[in-house]
Amino acid sequence: MALMLAPYNEAMRLGMGFNSYTQQLCVNDVVQKPGGIKGSERDLRSDGQSSVSQVVSWEAGFVDNMSEVINSLNISGALEITVAALGGGAGGHGNYIDNSTFKQADAKYNITVKVTNQKLIANEITQFVPIPNVPESKFSEVYGDSFISGFIEGGVFNAVVTKTKIDKTKTKEYGGGLSIEMDLKVAKVKGSAEGSKTDTTNEQEYSTEIKLNWSGGGDIKPDDVKEWDIPALTRVAMEFPDNVAACPQRTYAILTKYSSLRSFHEQMVKGSPLDYENAGIYTSSLLDAYMDYKSMWKEIAEIIYEQEKGQSKYHPRKSDDNLITYGKNFQEDYDLRTKAFEEESKTALARPGAYAGIVLEKPLPPNELQPYIPDIFGLDKARRDCRFEMIKIVREVGEVSNNPKVATDPYRNWRYLSPNIFKRLLPTPKTAEEIEADRIKTKEEMEAERLKNEEEIKKVKDDLQAQIQGYAKENDTLKKQLTEREEEQKRIQEDAEKQKEVHATNETEAQSQREAYENQVQQAKAEAAELKKLKEDVEKQLQEKAEAEKKLQEHDSQTQAQLQEVSERKVAAEQAIESLQRGIQEKDGKIREYGELAQRESARAESVTQELNRLREAAQQGPAITLHSIIWANQQLIGNGGVEQKVRQFIENRWGFTFDNDFFGCDPTPGREKAGSIVYCRRGESVKSVVGSEHQGSAFY
Repeated sequence: MALMLAPYNEAMRLGMGFNSYTQQLCVNDVVQKPGGIKGSERDLRSDGQSSVSQVVSWEAGFVDNMSEVINSLNISGALEITVAALGGGAGGHGNYIDNSTFKQADAKYNITVKVTNQKLIANEITQFVPIPNVPESKFSEVYGDSFISGFIEGGVFNAVVTKTKIDKTKTKEYGGGLSIEMDLKVAKVKGSAEGSKTDTTNEQEYSTEIKLNWSGGGDIKPDDVKEWDIPALTRVAMEFPDNVAACPQRTYAILTKYSSLRSFHEQMVKGSPLDYENAGIYTSSLLDAYMDYKSMWKEIAEIIYEQEKGQSKYHPRKSDDNLITYGKNFQEDYDLRTKAFEEESKTALARPGAYAGIVLEKPLPPNELQPYIPDIFGLDKARRDCRFEMIKIVREVGEVSNNPKVATDPYRNWRYLSPNIFKRLLPTPKTAEEIEADRIKTKEEMEAERLKNEEEIKKVKDDLQAQIQGYAKENDTLKKQLTEREEEQKRIQEDAEKQKEVHATNETEAQSQREAYENQVQQAKAEAAELKKLKEDVEKQLQEKAEAEKKLQEHDSQTQAQLQEVSERKVAAEQAIESLQRGIQEKDGKIREYGELAQRESARAESVTQELNRLREAAQQGPAITLHSIIWANQQLIGNGGVEQKVRQFIENRWGFTFDNDFFGCDPTPGREKAGSIVYCRRGESVKSVVGSEHQGSAFY
């Protein structure tokens, strides 16, 4: 079985959990030596290879995709997508590959040299030590799927050579350059070389770029190499194993699955490790898609810049039926996933325990699949959609990490749009012929527009001339009409003067008639006022008569009521006299009873006084303390020497006590609530008593 390897990172420790898919470190000391002893560097044992020889692996060939380079270095594509940078994370390598240059290159050649000096393995670290109370849903997050069981020492050398054809429409003079960036763990070494040359040969129509990355071997660049080229690269690659033999370092961590440990199966562990063996191919395709989108994101920015500067022209793509059908299928799949998400959200709210530790994420909407307009607004939307598709790929990596079966599901649609289809939505640049045709077309359109404008101007001038002539004719007509109206106005004024004289005569006659009419009106008003006053007097007399009759009726009613009231008062007075007489008789009987009772009480008081005097005299002449009664639960305890002695002692010292069985020394009625009383007298004092229920406190004062 082939070893599971991950690029070495200085944070790695023996027995540490590891996720082989995302290449992320998990909890430390999850696997220990028997007896709970944590693993250390002293537990590493060499496999003996260092005493034999090195193991050197050469890989060289043309590559098409970035995932091929990444896989040759044992770097997880999921890690590259997650951190959005090549060579970062657990591998500890520098970012030495430019994605844009790689995508634009016409030829890409990859050289990888792996040298293994020895394997350091800790065979005694076999005891799985789970953490208590880790939920099943958190198993992969906490433990991963494997643990670090050893390391490989040696070196890794990687070089990517790209050749990009130069645009022949531009100058033949160009610059070629290379850059080096390496991370030696203890120090970083960076170098660059620039040069320019002019040549007319076919070879010089290509720009060559060499990217290097290595670990182990120290400073591998020979002193006589001034510029990196293919011969120098070949020479360094051939000498690399010898340099690693002199200066090795840890290059990879050896991973072991939990399922290979006997102790793991013996433990009652919640959850189980996930199997990512079949997810590699799918993840490589995700990485290539992510890099395609990353390259397109940069290309869109360049298109926006060229559009703003007027350096190029673009025209939009045309949509077709296949694109529309593809978009409908994506939308239907999105609707189904959204519905499932809403149902699961309701279930999670109803039964939160069933979804403990599980995060539900709402599906991301699909691309509208509409070609983008080649202006600032359409291109900005294309750039945002491109970034959105990259986010979908990152989320897809997360889904594979949580459930590796996603990578092998034949009925599952991609959550992101294929980069090849997205590229069909971007506007395409116009060719030189199209630009020249647009220029000629624009010139012809401008000439046609000019001729059209001249014709319209001439037509407007003719219309204005015709309007001016028409206005002159209208002016003559208006002058004639004005003269006629002035004559008509003069005739009207003369007729008005005549009408005014006639009106003055008629006004005098009308004034006389108006005065006569006003006199008649005044006379009629006076007669109406007299009639109104007469009517008011008659109505007032009738009202006074009605009020007098009403008062008479009210007086008769009051008289009858008063007679009735006097009769009722008489009957009530007679009844009150009879009741008063009966009350007097009853009071006389009670007075006699009260007299007899007073005599009896007086005799009783005298008897009590005599008894008290007798007791006082006896108390003054008797003992210091006299006990008259000791009762506990209706039982008299006078005569019980022990109880009497205790009570006398408490009375003499004026101590406090509690009404309970311990104080009275007995329990006459077990299980029932009890009460007690003590009657006593001190010499020279009056008789006193204390009374209380069970558990109640009291004192002899």
